[in-house]
Amino acid sequence: MISLLILSALVSIGAAIVSVQFRFNPAVIQSTGIPVPSTGAEEAVSTAAAGNVFELPHGIQPLSPPETFSPDRLSDKINGKAELYLSAGCKGLRSQRFTDSLAEGRWMEIFIFDMGTHENAFAVYSSQRRGDAVPIDWTQNGYQTQNALYWIHGGYYVELIASEASRKALAAMETMAQRFMDATEVKTAAVAETELFPAAGLDRDSIRMIPADAFGFDKLDRVFAAAYSVEGIPLTAFLSNRPSERAAAELAAAYRDFLVQFGGVDITARSGLELPGAAVIEILGTNEVIFTRGNYLAGVHEAEGLQSAVSVARLLYHRLGESHSAK
Repeated sequence: MISLLILSALVSIGAAIVSVQFRFNPAVIQSTGIPVPSTGAEEAVSTAAAGNVFELPHGIQPLSPPETFSPDRLSDKINGKAELYLSAGCKGLRSQRFTDSLAEGRWMEIFIFDMGTHENAFAVYSSQRRGDAVPIDWTQNGYQTQNALYWIHGGYYVELIASEASRKALAAMETMAQRFMDATEVKTAAVAETELFPAAGLDRDSIRMIPADAFGFDKLDRVFAAAYSVEGIPLTAFLSNRPSERAAAELAAAYRDFLVQFGGVDITARSGLELPGAAVIEILGTNEVIFTRGNYLAGVHEAEGLQSAVSVARLLYHRLGESHSAK
């Protein structure tokens, strides 16, 4: 009798392990590009009694009811990536799976992240941009990969992933995306900071917003960063709009002290950079430039060449001076 009880317990444990191992993980989908259906977690999911997340186009049928995840349950759906969304202010996630009756075996899943603001949506959108991204022309911030669409709509960041990579699947998803946008009224918004980076040497597709802990400094949040190449030398320019000029100056000083604390050397005096209150720090074989302009903290991060860092810092300083928000 005892042996039978032990055997029964082992079987139950084994079944639980199998269930966990085969639970849907969007992090795996996004790294491999091959989506698989999710099973969800009953304890974590609030399922709508009826209806879909938006009006479906002809041929698209629901495969599952819509699911809603609150911030404290987000990791149950996107295990491994929840912290990025939460640090950017995510208010919740809605998702649903669909089948395409016009193509046997094809299915899709939509992830609608309510980020609260357009800027927050841009943070997660820009931080996860794929290397094989192809821009789409029906929205300002959006791109496609072989089997998925990613875009921003107001304060929403949306992912729509198909089970196959084909032109027909992308066409069906574009129709669905348009239906979602038509059904979801939002305020027209733009991220002004993306236009503040000087054009010379800029890789526009690299512009991203870091919601928290930028460059390893826990006080540095909501930072916009962009990759530059100056005569073949890579570097990153950055800027962050703070509540006031004083707040910007205090954060700049704190970031300088942080770099020096971890071995940085202040080389401002011999850098050739003559910007009010600017600091140039040499650390780990690269150069950091820190300055303020109005409410903006800005600078250059991890520049291998000092003169390249100084050149881009000057351009950024003058560009911020030209913008109305920095005056």
